[in-house]
Amino acid sequence: MKRNKLLTLLIGVCLVLALVALPLMTACAPEGEEEEEEEEEEEEEEEIKTIKIGVMCALTGPVGPHGLPLLQGVQILKRHIDEDGGFLVDGQRYTFEIVEFDTRYDPKLCVTGAQMMLEEGVIGIVGAPMNIAGIFAAHEILGPANIPQMCHTIDLEVKEARMSNVFEYESIEERKVYVGQFLGPDGLDVKTIGWMESIGQFPDLVELYSEEVATKYGIETIAHESFDIGATDFYTVIAKVREADPDVVYLAAGATEAALILKQRMELGYPVQCVGIDVLGAAGAPMVRLGGKAGIDGHIESVWNFEPGKVYTDWEAEVLGVDIEMHDRWLETSLEMFGLDWYSPYQGTGYTWAQLLIFAAQRAGTVTDQAAILHELENTPLTSGCELAVELTPDCHHWIVRWVWVMYTVTDEAIGSFTTKSFGASSPIAYCGADWELTMLEELKIADIRAGLVPGSAAYGVGY
Repeated sequence: MKRNKLLTLLIGVCLVLALVALPLMTACAPEGEEEEEEEEEEEEEEEIKTIKIGVMCALTGPVGPHGLPLLQGVQILKRHIDEDGGFLVDGQRYTFEIVEFDTRYDPKLCVTGAQMMLEEGVIGIVGAPMNIAGIFAAHEILGPANIPQMCHTIDLEVKEARMSNVFEYESIEERKVYVGQFLGPDGLDVKTIGWMESIGQFPDLVELYSEEVATKYGIETIAHESFDIGATDFYTVIAKVREADPDVVYLAAGATEAALILKQRMELGYPVQCVGIDVLGAAGAPMVRLGGKAGIDGHIESVWNFEPGKVYTDWEAEVLGVDIEMHDRWLETSLEMFGLDWYSPYQGTGYTWAQLLIFAAQRAGTVTDQAAILHELENTPLTSGCELAVELTPDCHHWIVRWVWVMYTVTDEAIGSFTTKSFGASSPIAYCGADWELTMLEELKIADIRAGLVPGSAAYGVGY
């Protein structure tokens, strides 16, 4: 009897222990296995695949200061996309790898680079060749494969060729309209003009611009001097222009040449008002240091972005169509990665172009069907607010850029920092056309600049 009671007691204890242990067992080993399975499923769900975006342009050489920032802009976008966990295309998450090639402004190397891009399987190319021959040569390889070339060119010949895979800025034919408007009666009200042109860099620009301003506004060309890309001594050509005595000098030149012209004209005691398009602002601090405060102060350019530290007015943000949050993130990363010396709005351009390629892939729902991606670029207006309200437009294969006319003031020559003051803006009225609207924030006339009456101009207080 005692044995039976003892056996019953032991059985009861075992049952109690089993009941206590069972939840613990089910709470430990099986749940751990379930967590591992869930983690594996999450890893499978969050797998990030990689596509390739090409950067093919002059990264070194005489136009390297314009090309290298394009690459840097794509590098900034990659960092942002990786920080954000990639991007989705048809439910799959992706990041991208950069494939770069330095064309050194050589059309023959453009062929080599295009073949490399084709073999690497890029979905598109940022900053394609900055010369006409290179664009056409690359197109022979990239066109049949439907690989988009987001070109850094403004040439009418490229636009008129209507190459299916080539996208570019508004052409010189269109730019001449808003430049003419600014130089005309509603803007500076120029009567005579001198041109300083780097040979081959902007084909037909001076011919088209001078014809435009003469025909529409009666502005007479009284000086036209040319020089080789990479030239450094401009004293002789500046002296020739000075002898002609134009109201303004238009700089159809690269950043380095423009900075040296501005500097050397002041060394010769000739504070003539110079005008250009995104020359110095595009190259940033090194060019400001090269030109010096005396040379850069008062220079007028049309720009599509502003210097680091610039606080956009509501008017400026609206005119340019900038997404301030996106722009500030880009600029902060730019200064962190590359520093002030390498800041350039062309970084924002590279950022924007790569971003548009990704947008097109997302709209197409594919990263492998090049024809579908190209179709989206060709037929769907896509907008990025990183640095400007750039919009790829159907049929005419270029993006609309809004420009602000500014005057420079150097704040620290040693580090190359500067500020700009906005005077007006040129905005496109319609896609694929040459209709622009000039809006002046305040009156700025060349007669007042020549008389030394405009504060901030190189001629202030002295005239010319």
